[in-house]
Amino acid sequence: RLLIERGRCIGVAYRHEGQDKAARAGREVILCGGAINSPQLLLLSGIGPADQLAELEIPLIADLPGVGQNLMDHVQAPVAYHCLQPISLVGKDSPEQAQLYAQSKMGLLTSNLGESGGFVRLDSDSPAPELQYHFGPDWFIRHGFETPAGHGFTVLAGLVGSKSSGQLRLQSNDPMAPPLIDFGCLNHEDDVQVLLAGVKLGREIVAAGAFDHYRGAEFLPGETVTSDKDLINYIRDFATTIYHPAGSCKMGNDALAVVDNRLRVHGISGLRVADASIMPWIINANTNAPCIMIGEKAAAMILEEAY
Repeated sequence: RLLIERGRCIGVAYRHEGQDKAARAGREVILCGGAINSPQLLLLSGIGPADQLAELEIPLIADLPGVGQNLMDHVQAPVAYHCLQPISLVGKDSPEQAQLYAQSKMGLLTSNLGESGGFVRLDSDSPAPELQYHFGPDWFIRHGFETPAGHGFTVLAGLVGSKSSGQLRLQSNDPMAPPLIDFGCLNHEDDVQVLLAGVKLGREIVAAGAFDHYRGAEFLPGETVTSDKDLINYIRDFATTIYHPAGSCKMGNDALAVVDNRLRVHGISGLRVADASIMPWIINANTNAPCIMIGEKAAAMILEEAY
């Protein structure tokens, strides 16, 4: 947890090899735990919604209702086909492929899996794309826990213009207990319709003549799944995360804002957050580069104020 004295963060308490220890900050503390661990640590330290903290008997330091709220993510739905040619990455996990890569840096393990992709703007007036596609010469179904027999390829329709959001809460005041996470995926009807359009467009792409030599039977959603109702049910069943959590300690000056425009936690001095959690709204693309930018900007602002 964070160590707070008279409204200022002075360090952190942590456990290392079974021993409880503390580290004091010379100037300030910077949280970079991401959209899951940063709000979790704030809550454990008494910074967050007063009612939630009271339920868990965590002493209140700062009543910030937005900590853990506004949690967002990108989700994607697969459009998967059997491949008529033996050119997919099936077999990439075999000992033979591991040995081939170890000895010569060749073979199936040289693939980046997502061999191609692109962004699609469904509405020409939209300021940013609503969809991001990844194409892979392999089965990408339920994070690899479902793998059909034989060769296959997958078009992943990803929702990046998300309007849905959820929340993160603590289940107890035990710092070792994982938090309760609900991204609220697809709880906004606009997101459902965008991903529905994305799956339909994925089918159109694979129906192009360039795929005739490779396209076998459709495995998912399945050739009999054609109505909007059935496709939406399929999306709700098979949509998965792209691992882009964001927004749970958002920047702003409204009632749910956690940090100001210099990443400083409202109501606490000597404490900033610098990671994807500060995004007021999830970006319409991958979060890696924006997180690097947030870190660089945080460093620049810290230096500005230090000298």
